[in-house]
Amino acid sequence: MSYATSCENLYTYSFTITVQGASASVTNGDHLHTLSVKLDGVLPTEDQFTIHVMPDRAACAEGSCTTGQIGFTDNDINSLSAWYPSGTQPGTKIFSITSRTRVSVIEITYNRPMQAPGWLIEVDDVE
Repeated sequence: MSYATSCENLYTYSFTITVQGASASVTNGDHLHTLSVKLDGVLPTEDQFTIHVMPDRAACAEGSCTTGQIGFTDNDINSLSAWYPSGTQPGTKIFSITSRTRVSVIEITYNRPMQAPGWLIEVDDVE
C-alpha cells in the first residue's frame, strides 16, 4: 500500500520554482542541485515524493546511488539530484511531498547556495 492511500488525512506540499538560482545564468551552468528535503527535521520516505520534472542532468549522483534512484529522495543526505536550467524555468512545479501532519519547517539542502532557486510552496494548492 502506498503512503498516499494508507491514511485519510494527507497534506500535499507542492514545490514550484519562482526564480532560478544564480548558477542558471553561468555558461553551461547547472541550476538546481538538491541534496535533501526535511519536513520538521525528518527526511520523508521515497514514497512520499511525487516527481513532476525528472532530473535531467543527474537523477542520482554522489552518496549511495543505485540504478533508477532519485538522489534527493533516498534518505542519503550525501546523494543529490540535478536539473539543467532549461527544465527548471519559473512556474515549473518540480516535486510534491505528502505528509500525514501539517509541517512547520521545511529545510532544503543544496550542493551550493548559488544552486538554490526561489520556491513557491503550496499546501493542498494554497500558498
